[in-house]
Amino acid sequence: GDNPTVSYGCPLALGWKFNEREIVNIDSYEADRTYNPFPCQSLTSAEREKILNEIGGLSHHQIIKGQIDASFGRQLRKQSLANIGGFRSYRSVGPRERLVIMKESAARKLSRAKNGISSAQEQHELWDNAQDAARERSYMILWDVPDKSRRITV
Repeated sequence: GDNPTVSYGCPLALGWKFNEREIVNIDSYEADRTYNPFPCQSLTSAEREKILNEIGGLSHHQIIKGQIDASFGRQLRKQSLANIGGFRSYRSVGPRERLVIMKESAARKLSRAKNGISSAQEQHELWDNAQDAARERSYMILWDVPDKSRRITV
């Protein structure tokens, strides 16, 4: 999954696949359904792991990797929020910041045109690089490793 908002464990992601074989009459469904005042319920990490293993066919190693990636995602979100001064102190962008943003955007567009890559390719590459850098930094912090030779990869 790609949702880093889970508090523990590996997240799930919703997809577009659905069960085409089972057709249920909507009136029968509504008649049989029990009323639930809390229709959106959270799954425990064990329930998510069971779904990923039994339905998704993921190995325990892949699930652990997903947990680590979700942890990195949560850390990145916290850092981003801290960088803008926290949730309560977020402010709108002023004219000077807009000018800097426009300048950076123009530089990126020129670079993309020069290198012959699309915006989507650039975003994908930037995202991969950011995740690799965050993962590297987190491994160093997690294992308190001063050099890369003792790093444990998952």
